Amino acid sequence: MLPRLRTSLDFLPSPIPDKPGLLIRDPFRFSDSTLVVPPPLVQCLTLFDGSGSTLDLREYLVRITGDVEVTGLQQHLLDALSSAGFLEDENFVRLKDSPSAPSRMPRYARPPTPAAVIPTIPASSPKLCVSI
Repeated sequence: MLPRLRTSLDFLPSPIPDKPGLLIRDPFRFSDSTLVVPPPLVQCLTLFDGSGSTLDLREYLVRITGDVEVTGLQQHLLDALSSAGFLEDENFVRLKDSPSAPSRMPRYARPPTPAAVIPTIPASSPKLCVSI
């Protein structure tokens, strides 16, 4: 089985004019890598759902390249996704469980409001809940 692509990744059209395709990045910053998957390979990412096999990937790559020798391409794709920490595999577990990995939030998320800033309701306020 092929490992599953992490569902917490960002998938965007590549903004790089000379590198079209699908840009993948990790908003939680377990990995600082950013990959651009070329247009012909984008569809094969659907095989990384936890149920696709390496044979399925090989079949897809043979179909799009017209060449039966796709071992190098297949391994390069697997290695690139894994080393970037984009697959739910042992490399990602190592990145996530690393002692140097702080608690992570996506880049676009705001930090939680400190308890000191959250307003409290004084005990003398009328009840906000009514029992029936």
